[in-house]
Amino acid sequence: MKLIKQTTALLIFVLTLSNCVSTQKLQENPPFEVSAAYYQYIEFTNNNEASKIKVSIQIESPNDIILDSVYFQNQTKKLNPTPHNTYIAHFKNSKVIKGDFNLSSNPLEEFGNTIPDKQNDFPFQLSDTSCVVSYTARNKTKYFKIQNIANKTTIQLP
Repeated sequence: MKLIKQTTALLIFVLTLSNCVSTQKLQENPPFEVSAAYYQYIEFTNNNEASKIKVSIQIESPNDIILDSVYFQNQTKKLNPTPHNTYIAHFKNSKVIKGDFNLSSNPLEEFGNTIPDKQNDFPFQLSDTSCVVSYTARNKTKYFKIQNIANKTTIQLP
């Protein structure tokens, strides 16, 4: 009986430690320097398309560093590389107020309602002007937080 209790306690202890190890740890000093980072709202005047947020991150890095994803305003997107070590991602503007819902006792009148986006578990606590970048270095995924990202002037597109 004593052996079963000890084995159970040891198993719980090991599972607790393994859960702590799997959490995402932010790097204090990544092997690259962020030379520019900004976000910019893109609004469409024809209203056929929802507004977006463009996030741009430019780094100075060794060749073996690859930026993978960015976590920003409770959303995650893959970063797309562009020339000059710049990476870009486009997000839905989560601040846009969605249209009205039709609420009725007749279900047919509610037919045009859209399903709200499901809020998934976001792994980081971030302000609206900070983001976390995941990157690969020596075949390991690591995370780095960028604070106080500049907000550029909104772009209006037809």
